[in-house]
Amino acid sequence: MNEVVYHYCSVDTFFNIIKNASIWLSDIAKSNDYQECVRCREIVNEEMEEYLRDDAEALQAWKTWYEIGIESNFSMGTFCVCFSESKDKLSQWRGYAQDGKGIAIGFDKEILEELNQISEFHTAFGKVIYDNPQEYVQGIVEDNIKKLEYKGIGHVALELSTNYRMQFPFVKNSGFEEEKEWRAVVCSAIGHYNIPSSDNFLFSKVKYRTANNKLIPYIEMSFEKAKQSIIKEIFIGPKSEVEIEDIVNFLSFYGYYHGIEGGYNSQQPIDIKKSDTTYR
Repeated sequence: MNEVVYHYCSVDTFFNIIKNASIWLSDIAKSNDYQECVRCREIVNEEMEEYLRDDAEALQAWKTWYEIGIESNFSMGTFCVCFSESKDKLSQWRGYAQDGKGIAIGFDKEILEELNQISEFHTAFGKVIYDNPQEYVQGIVEDNIKKLEYKGIGHVALELSTNYRMQFPFVKNSGFEEEKEWRAVVCSAIGHYNIPSSDNFLFSKVKYRTANNKLIPYIEMSFEKAKQSIIKEIFIGPKSEVEIEDIVNFLSFYGYYHGIEGGYNSQQPIDIKKSDTTYR
């Protein structure tokens, strides 16, 4: 099952994901890591400043237009939904699934990887990097240095935040390493913008919700066309009162077993089980 990644969530969220065959990607700037997207961008900036340090005029131009580029990028939003390699992990139950009362949904990683084929400018799926981010950003740095051969320094610095916004979300602080995170990422202009779709995924325009006294933009990613293949496992939290039979019947009601003749149960085609974690 190493080709499965897990989305830990509350029972209410699980209900809506299954009922609507969709999952929400929320504005990454509203997450619990205030350095989301910032850490990677700043490492690139540091490397570029080091490259330009012997030319004071060029360095100052870079610094000025880099900051302007950040400020002018406010109309673009980066949205993501998080998954973990870890199944039945206590820290995930505590942090993301109602302190163990929720559910973990195991999604097929191969199907999610189709996001990388839709649009290189708008959709991506990948593993989060915690160690050696300099190695990851080296390609971005080299690309920007090459651009200096035919573009002005201010132009290159101004475009940095926009041109690499799909790469920035995949670097996080090492303090989050135990989460073993994978994430689906969508970038979109805030407003009525149509994100490209695929055979398995369809995206809504930007919507809004409230949570923790915040106004949070989000995008719905529908997997209706892949609903019978994308979910491989479901774990019921160690403190949850949900029963396995409830989930089997719930999935059947919403068409996840459509066309399967009488043989569906708690093992096939979706493996449904209680958490082995002894947490109460």
